[in-house]
Amino acid sequence: RLLPQEQAEPDLFERTLKFLTQVHKNPDNAHSILTIYVRLVLDQLGYIDEHTKDAQLLGIFETVTGEKLPLHSI
Repeated sequence: RLLPQEQAEPDLFERTLKFLTQVHKNPDNAHSILTIYVRLVLDQLGYIDEHTKDAQLLGIFETVTGEKLPLHSI
């Protein structure tokens, strides 16, 4: 829901693989890793800019996707 339909996003695919690997290797830091990943994705897709605060990321993600993340995610 974040990505344009029918358009390849190889950079985001690679970032997602790195994100999953990092979370797997560092489960105790999953919150920080997820925050960084969500910021990178939303920024790359043009939903946020450098002034967006981490506290705003969850709301922006949920507004764009129409999906709720677990409260402890970000």
